[in-house]
Amino acid sequence: MKSVLVLMAVLIALSVGGGCNDDPPRCRDNPAACNTCGDGICGSLEHKCNCPRDCGELYPGEACPGEICDNGIDDDKDERIDCDDPDCQLQSYCLPY
Repeated sequence: MKSVLVLMAVLIALSVGGGCNDDPPRCRDNPAACNTCGDGICGSLEHKCNCPRDCGELYPGEACPGEICDNGIDDDKDERIDCDDPDCQLQSYCLPY
């Protein structure tokens, strides 16, 4: 039983990460080099929702964050903010007059 718990703890530790501090040194020096989905590294701009191949699949019941279209923040981590994000283009305040 104890070995199963240790194994589970190791697996959980290996699946957590994806921030800048977890990237290899080459990524800290040039973050763009490690934000390519499919490179085997969960880069600082990648997450489970935009790159499950590198960052892992969502857990059952886990949801992807959506873009909040009026807060000045890139909520869904796609490098697009509010009305510049395709998710917000149909919002009335993002439509051209």
